[in-house]
Amino acid sequence: MHGDVYHYVSTERGYEIFRKVINDECELFFMIFQRITRTMSGDDELKSKGGHRDCRRIIFSRMTELLGMVDSDWELKQKEIFEQVLIVAPFEDEDEEGGR
Repeated sequence: MHGDVYHYVSTERGYEIFRKVINDECELFFMIFQRITRTMSGDDELKSKGGHRDCRRIIFSRMTELLGMVDSDWELKQKEIFEQVLIVAPFEDEDEEGGR
């Protein structure tokens, strides 16, 4: 925290990867819980037998569910984020032979 703003910073091996300056505690907590639920959802996806479906289906669904357990507004916010992602990069499910 510097002054009245929070600096959400992600680093890897001593290099800054990402920084966002935030003046709203709720937004800061949302970003922290996004990261936590993304990790949890990825772990769930690895344990599942997703078959030929795009792995993001499980991750997106579980992540919004987990965020909704904390705050229903966060669930809606994350759904909107994923909808924007899917406009640019739609799900790519494979058929049983491995084709798309």
